[in-house]
Amino acid sequence: MNLEQEIIYRLKTEEIEVKETARKQHSSKDLLENHYRTMIFNFLPDISPLFRIKNELLGLGYIDRDCIIRSGFRYSHPKNIFILENTFINYSCTLLANSLILIGKNVAIGPNVSIYCINHHLTASKEFESERKPVYIDDNAWIGGGSIILPGVKIAKATVIGAGSVVTKSTEESHLYAGVPAKKIRKIN
Repeated sequence: MNLEQEIIYRLKTEEIEVKETARKQHSSKDLLENHYRTMIFNFLPDISPLFRIKNELLGLGYIDRDCIIRSGFRYSHPKNIFILENTFINYSCTLLANSLILIGKNVAIGPNVSIYCINHHLTASKEFESERKPVYIDDNAWIGGGSIILPGVKIAKATVIGAGSVVTKSTEESHLYAGVPAKKIRKIN
């Protein structure tokens, strides 16, 4: 089972529908609408009564009502983003969701974290050819501030990513990873 199939399977077990249109390219109208949604989202203050309203405003593929996303959130292709219950995303995070992004339950994401699902081929072509791969952050993971998660990465359950790390490969469950590129430091009990 590849990573995209694994994400779709997980969403189905959570009884979350993944529409085929979610993975298609978006029009200029969609991009403009996302821009205005983001502006309004980031204008509203980060206070408890407004979190649910702000979450609905984003227009994501799915976001649980108990999630908290702080101001400065930037994203593309919102229908490709699925955030499960009790997840916290701190200030100024960026999600480039040209493919699926699934963020599991009880995940904590520090400030200024970037998650990318798109990368450019390293060819001598004049055109920028790109490849899209999903990103999966499993339950109870903690992503330290300023970290970057690259396309095709699966952050395993209960994994901690140290601040400022660049995650280029999938991780093992219940381990600490840190560095550029991120390397396994030790097992977490």
